[in-house]
Amino acid sequence: MKKILLIPLMWLCIVNVYAQGGGSDWAKSFSETADDAFKAELYFDAIELYNRAFQKSKGNKIERQRIYFQIGICYRNIANYREAETWLEKAKKYGHLDPLLILYLADAKKYNNQFEEALKLYEKYVKKLPDDPLGKLGLESCKLAMKWMEEESRFEVNKIKVFNSSSDDFAPSYGKKNYRVLYFTSSRPAATGNEVDGTSGQDFSDVFFSIQDRKKKWSAPKKVEGGINTELNEGAASFNKKFQKIYFTKCLKNKKENMGSQIYWAASKGTRWGEAEVIKIAHDSIVVTHPAMAQDDKTLYFSSNMRGTLGGMDLWVQVYDKKTKIWSKPRNLGPNINTAGNEQYPVVRKNGEIYFSSDGLPGMGGLDIFKTTRTSDSTFSDPVNLKYPINTPRDDFGITFEKYADNGFLSSNRIGGKGGDDIYEFNMPPIEVFLDGHVRDDATQEIIEGAIVELRGSDGSVAIDTVGRDGYYKFPLKNDVDYEIEIKKKDFLAGFTRISTKGIMKSKTIQPESSLGLVNTKAPINLPRIDYEMSDSVFKPESKEDLLKLVEILNKYPKMKIELRSHTDYSGSTGDNKALSQKRAQSVVDFLVAEGIASERLKPVGSGESSPLTVSKKVAEETAFHEGDVLTEKFLGPITRKGDKKWDEGMQLNRRTEFFILNME
Repeated sequence: MKKILLIPLMWLCIVNVYAQGGGSDWAKSFSETADDAFKAELYFDAIELYNRAFQKSKGNKIERQRIYFQIGICYRNIANYREAETWLEKAKKYGHLDPLLILYLADAKKYNNQFEEALKLYEKYVKKLPDDPLGKLGLESCKLAMKWMEEESRFEVNKIKVFNSSSDDFAPSYGKKNYRVLYFTSSRPAATGNEVDGTSGQDFSDVFFSIQDRKKKWSAPKKVEGGINTELNEGAASFNKKFQKIYFTKCLKNKKENMGSQIYWAASKGTRWGEAEVIKIAHDSIVVTHPAMAQDDKTLYFSSNMRGTLGGMDLWVQVYDKKTKIWSKPRNLGPNINTAGNEQYPVVRKNGEIYFSSDGLPGMGGLDIFKTTRTSDSTFSDPVNLKYPINTPRDDFGITFEKYADNGFLSSNRIGGKGGDDIYEFNMPPIEVFLDGHVRDDATQEIIEGAIVELRGSDGSVAIDTVGRDGYYKFPLKNDVDYEIEIKKKDFLAGFTRISTKGIMKSKTIQPESSLGLVNTKAPINLPRIDYEMSDSVFKPESKEDLLKLVEILNKYPKMKIELRSHTDYSGSTGDNKALSQKRAQSVVDFLVAEGIASERLKPVGSGESSPLTVSKKVAEETAFHEGDVLTEKFLGPITRKGDKKWDEGMQLNRRTEFFILNME
């Protein structure tokens, strides 16, 4: 049921002329007969014939190269990408020189998620044939696949066992108002037709359905009853607004000539469907397929290769006049939607959005699902790729949505399926984001009871909570909002932080650091701690972030005055250390002044080596020291001197600048 890049159902319509004897001339060589089957697009039959031809071609290297290549193309055209890669690799090793071998092998490796190898082959092909857009499209799709598969997505996609068989199962569509009946196309053995398609090697397809019970369990699929399924290929069902009419594709067959397909419709007859009637859109030799009826019950979208098509298959639309009972002339959706490739499987959602699949627009490879909206009678918005995991490097198509919800089903031949094409369920879980934290003393890490937490959103929302004995607070957050958090309590310096829910794709809990320092002029405030290299008066670059937090606090309290007290380790003389610490304090003052803080609010003090650090609980958790350790020269002395990790760490902790609040008016 496949052609190049997978066009399920559409290519089921090719008449099996070869299989019925019209193309099988056994007087010909196996190679010639295989070529005839290949030209008739009977790829499954051609593979067997090429294998026989290969056995007869001993000693003919050129013919064997060609046969390997042809078998690889056959597997490519029926979307068996594992086998396609195997046979194309054989052709390459055997010295086949057709440049298309590079392109097809690159495609196969991309479809099999071997992106790095595929990239190299695409780049090689583009160098050989820089004017061929297929090489550039393949290169772009490979890069997009690698990028999008690493990005976070709100969609979740899961396999549904009950719908899928070892055959192709595809094109799901809801068939009832309650959205508890799902129709889909399948070539499983239970289908009505008893012939095997020479293109895909599978049985002809029928329309099947499954019913969901109150426990949300789907029943085993059954064939649709009535005048829809026949010995021919039927599928890709769509429904009108009230689900009283079904529209579907039937592939035509004639013993004398190749035929195309047409769109049929039937009316509901209770639990069955009435006799199907054709909607005559084009000549029988033309492929007209994949109907999608809009919510107005008169605008029909479909895919066709009729005259005026820009590529292989295009999307078209026609409108039914209920008064005259005449369909308008089909109109091509235009170059904003249609490409030199194939556009298929249109779906009109209840909200008016139109979804379709394309292999000609930039995507991950094969058929990707896109979204567009109608902006006027004749124009549509730029198509938007639904990205991974809705799309994959293989073929993804035939999406259907449940009412206005972002969940439903789609079909795909992605890696990990049961058959060729399988049906997958997708959903977009609601995003639930919470702010979750504790309020603690910055120095002691003890819980602070009674602190007030105020949450202000960029959307104007305000929420306030008072923490209990556990110091715990929690807020639900809105999507796509920036927030500022302020935590206050008497005798404490208020804590500030900012968070955002913008760009969050999945539910999560944000846990910011929420700590408060005591407002005590005799004790240092541990936010921030500013570090220095030995004998250096300029603070380390990574301290800048902490200093900017101090700027924020000083701006929040415009009358606050602070003392910036700098310290050194025990390297150098006492006098030199005193001078060095003064320079360090002044460097911080200079930075704060440069950030707009008035100099009269800042008092630099150099303490030299006279005030060794007393290790707090927080510092103890981050270092090799214990809470209460005083990092005096005597304490550090027994530790192996310079080069010892613990000694170096203790000396670094003493090289610091702290600030004290002098005035909070």
